[in-house]
Amino acid sequence: RTVVLKSGVQIFNHSVIIPQGFRFVIERGTQLLFAPKTYLISYSPVTAIGTADAPIYFGPLVSEGEPWGVFGVVGDGRKSYFNFINVAGGSEVKINGILFTSQFSLNNTVSEIANSVFENGRSDDDFHAIKSSVNISNSIFRNTSSDGIDFDYVKDSKITNSFFMNDFPEGSNGDGIDLSGTENVEILGNKIIGFGDKCISIGENSEALVKNNILVN
Repeated sequence: RTVVLKSGVQIFNHSVIIPQGFRFVIERGTQLLFAPKTYLISYSPVTAIGTADAPIYFGPLVSEGEPWGVFGVVGDGRKSYFNFINVAGGSEVKINGILFTSQFSLNNTVSEIANSVFENGRSDDDFHAIKSSVNISNSIFRNTSSDGIDFDYVKDSKITNSFFMNDFPEGSNGDGIDLSGTENVEILGNKIIGFGDKCISIGENSEALVKNNILVN
């Protein structure tokens, strides 16, 4: 069974939850615009495959004032796919006892993310995954007030050939990549610039292979 969000502008004045038992498909070229504090949470796996010419955009309905909430996925064992998506200007919410700490949050998922942009997050992280397996490649993480990527208890995952940058005048108090309790994570061929704490933080008994990255400031 499939739930399809058609291409074009889709406005979320109210929050939406996709239940278990489906595959949630977002068509290429879709713009998802969220009113302040609203969110979209899927308890089914997601396929969001944009293209370079027609990316999928998650962002605010109004540019000023309170931020929108989050796009989140809670896994059911099936894999989610994201390619050429842009996520900007979201924050965090707590739903059904789960705290989604990032505008783009993955909880207990297996996911592939490529050729995507995450920027201007208004919460702890631009991108957060917990208890998941996630492969990220050729993506950009830009201008977050704290961490670019936060992995908590993530295993068998990769972050490759991606770019992390903060150029806020007031700086950042977070890490480019923050690992906590991770197993078998590879961080390969990335460039990380301008984070106020660490470019890469490997803490809380994390296991990681870090190779061929460029770390600046």
